[in-house]
Amino acid sequence: MWLFGMSFALCVSEFRSTNNQIKQGLEMMNLRRKLRTAILSVFLFSSLTLLFNSPALAVPIVFNLGYGGTVSYAGGNSAFMTTNGAVTSVGNGSTTLSIVGGDLDFATGNFIGGGATATGFENVYAAGGSVTIYGDVGSGSVLLMQADFADTATFACCSGSSPVLVSSFSGLLDIAYVDPTLAAALNFNNPPVGGSIAQVEIFFGASPTTSGTAFSGIQGGGAVAVTDTAAVPEPTTLLLLGSGMIAIGIWSRRLKGNPVQTKTK
Repeated sequence: MWLFGMSFALCVSEFRSTNNQIKQGLEMMNLRRKLRTAILSVFLFSSLTLLFNSPALAVPIVFNLGYGGTVSYAGGNSAFMTTNGAVTSVGNGSTTLSIVGGDLDFATGNFIGGGATATGFENVYAAGGSVTIYGDVGSGSVLLMQADFADTATFACCSGSSPVLVSSFSGLLDIAYVDPTLAAALNFNNPPVGGSIAQVEIFFGASPTTSGTAFSGIQGGGAVAVTDTAAVPEPTTLLLLGSGMIAIGIWSRRLKGNPVQTKTK
């Protein structure tokens, strides 16, 4: 009976010791899990903070076209042209600068085709040519923007009645230059990466009739948009984020392959 009592007491003691070791092992696992979570949280927060604190993308700048200037096409294989087109202002959506003496001059590549449409006709012009905008935004008249046509451009005409005919001219631009002073004033990231032009209202004395025939009119309005260089995170930021993700992956695999051991006597 005495031996049975001693054996029972030893069993209870061993059970309590093993139970305590299991509890300690579980507590250690929880502690390591919490520590790992905390470290990952700090790392990800720091990396994402660096990533999203990189320079933000700026909106395009837009030159606003007004009434004035000659829009013309001499017929045949000649180019579509605008001479002394009015440019009234330029802005980025939050800041607008007035342009004194703003002047748009451009010529497309040569006429390459066209035809009748449901509302009239259209002319298509080749890429190339040249586009310039001059004006004064506060420091004298200078070249504000220079470009050429990146692809074919289209003149679509016409509906309504003279002298105001619903028509349009549009094309994509390769932008070669934006004035640095203007860029700084509008938070524009030089060098530019592209742009577009659209004349949305043209006044005619005599209505154009068919594709390929000459015409002359007056610019009534429109816009020239210029897109800036896309801002991206700095290489060191991307390296930090990428290296950290690799390290996290390796650490996770090691933890899965080596679970916490509990020792029993």
